[in-house]
Amino acid sequence: MTRIKNKSKGCTTRHSQINKTNPLGFRAQGKFLTSGNQICLAKQKNMGRVNKLVNGVFVDIVGTDNERSSYDIFMDLESKNKSKGLNGFLKEYKKIITENKTMFEQLARLEEIIMQMRSVENVDDIKLSLVREYIYARCSFFRTGKTSKDIRVIVDNIEFWDNDVDKLFGNEKFMEKAKNKLITAMTAEIESNIETYKSLYNEETN
Repeated sequence: MTRIKNKSKGCTTRHSQINKTNPLGFRAQGKFLTSGNQICLAKQKNMGRVNKLVNGVFVDIVGTDNERSSYDIFMDLESKNKSKGLNGFLKEYKKIITENKTMFEQLARLEEIIMQMRSVENVDDIKLSLVREYIYARCSFFRTGKTSKDIRVIVDNIEFWDNDVDKLFGNEKFMEKAKNKLITAMTAEIESNIETYKSLYNEETN
């Protein structure tokens, strides 16, 4: 894999912004900047903002099919000399967790949907890579159970575009195509998660 990295600290020569409306009804707004062959995907402050969009609270503690929840691990910790007082507080802790576990799991599912919708509305950290003859695009996107907080799609075969992947960042037609394919893939994930959420909790959302 050839990974494209920006080595320049600033790049403001040209600025392109694309607005698209997706099937879920929210607007996605993204931008990419270029200066000759030097690439800048977004300003540093924007990159920090995007990264925060894929960090949740309950998604990190409820666990997954392959990973135990943080509170289960915490409750299973044993001390060599467990006092009566410790037993009492641990019992109370377990009681509260048991009573609220379903709510925590529901909040985690809501967080996943919220983070994913936020990512669609802020697609401004698109990265490109070349694997064999295919050009891939990826951007920040949280998915439960995935180790990487991004999503990747095939944009096109390199034979239809300039062989220099760096130059594609400055090609508005190509970047729009990459952005649209990412939004399509993200929207499919979101719609599936919304259907799952509704089936589990019988909730109607706007």
